[in-house]
Amino acid sequence: MSTSARMDRPTFLLTGARFGSTLLRILIDTYEEIACPPETELAVTCRSLVRTWRTTTGAASVGELPEAAIEEIRRALATPMESYARQLGKNRWCDKALDNVWTTSLLSAVFPDARFVCLHRHALDFVVSALEAGTWGFWAYGFEKYVRNSPDNLVAAMVTYWCDYTEELLAFAGSSPGNVISLRYEDLVQDTETTMGKLAGFLDVRPAPGLAEAAFEAPHDLGGGDHKIAFTSGVHSRSIGTGRGVPVSSVPAELLGRMNRSLERLGHPPVGPEWNTEVVPQLRAAVAQASSVDRQREVLRSLLGPGVPITLCDHADDAAASRVLFVVEDVPACWSLDLATGSLGVCHAVCPSACRVLTDLGTLRNIVAEHLNIGTALRTGRMRATGKASMVGAAVGLLARVRPADPA
Repeated sequence: MSTSARMDRPTFLLTGARFGSTLLRILIDTYEEIACPPETELAVTCRSLVRTWRTTTGAASVGELPEAAIEEIRRALATPMESYARQLGKNRWCDKALDNVWTTSLLSAVFPDARFVCLHRHALDFVVSALEAGTWGFWAYGFEKYVRNSPDNLVAAMVTYWCDYTEELLAFAGSSPGNVISLRYEDLVQDTETTMGKLAGFLDVRPAPGLAEAAFEAPHDLGGGDHKIAFTSGVHSRSIGTGRGVPVSSVPAELLGRMNRSLERLGHPPVGPEWNTEVVPQLRAAVAQASSVDRQREVLRSLLGPGVPITLCDHADDAAASRVLFVVEDVPACWSLDLATGSLGVCHAVCPSACRVLTDLGTLRNIVAEHLNIGTALRTGRMRATGKASMVGAAVGLLARVRPADPA
C-alpha cells in the first residue's frame, strides 16, 4: 500500500479526560508507522469547516454536502497531520483530543476509512484522578460545567462526567463495530504488551515488543494532556484501585445505577454499599498464600523495626472484640493487633475483628511516623475503617510506641 493511501487511514483516539489517553498517545506514537502529536483541536476545526460548507452550500447536514466539499474539508484537516507524520518519517497519523468523542459522525463522514480507538477507565479511579487534577480549580478538562451543576457534591459531578463520556463511547462502538476498538486503562497498564499488540493488529501496524519501555526512551512532543507524563519514567498500575477511597455514599442512587450499568458493560463488578470497606477476592487470595507470611512479616518489621515481636495470628473468635485488623492493599498484607494484649501478628486470612482498617503502606508509614493525621487520612479516603472506628487511633498509637524514633 502506498504512503498516500495509508495516510488516508487516520486513527482517532476517543476518550474522556483523566482516562489515561496521554499514556496511550505516547504508546501509539512509539509505533514505527504512526505519528500521534499533542492535542491539535482537529475536531473543533472539523466542526467549523463543516458548518462553513453547510452554510455556503445550503446543505442540511454533512451527509448532504457535495463530495468536492468533503474532499476540501479532508484536505484541510489532513495536510498538517500528514506533514507532521512525514517529518518523523512515518506514514500514518493519529489524533487525540477530548472533543473527538462528540464529533464522531463528522469525522466518520470526512474520513470514511478512519479507525477509532475508545479508551475507558473505572469510574471511581477516574474520580480520584479528576479531583486531584482539579485541586486549584476545574477550568481545565471540561469539568467546569459539571461542577457548576453539582457544586455541593464534586463526586457526583465527576461521576456524571464519566457517565456522559462512557455512554457516548459505548454507543459509538456499538454502532460502528467494524472500525472501532475498545480498550480499558486497567488492561493497558497491567498488560501493556498484550493490549498494544491487540491494538497493533486492529490498526494493521507491526507489533512492537518492548513498547512500554521504548515509549519512555523515545522523544515525544508533549504539548497538552496529562501534567504527570513529563515526569513519568514508565508504565505502572499504582492508580488502579485508588477509587476504593471515594465514598460511595456521595453518589446518588439514580446516578449510582447509571454508573453501574456502564461498569458492568465494561466488565467491572458493580459498586455497592461495601465498596469502601470490602477486601477484594484477589487480596484475600494473596494473603492466604503460605509464601506471603514471611513477606508480610518482613514488611511489618520494616515499618516498626527489626526487634518487634511478630506472631502468626490464631484468628481466635474470643479475641475479636479487642482486635484491629490492618489490611494493607498494596503489599498485600493483613496484620492483626490485639489492643488488650498488645500482640501483633501476621494474618493469612481476613479474620474476625472489631475494627478493620484498609490502607496502603505509604499512608500507614506516614501516620505511624506522625507525618499524616489519621483524621486527614480517613477524610480523604487514603485510609478507610469499618466496625469500631474509634479503635483506629488506639491501634496506631500502639504501633507508634513500638516503632523506633526517627533520627534527630
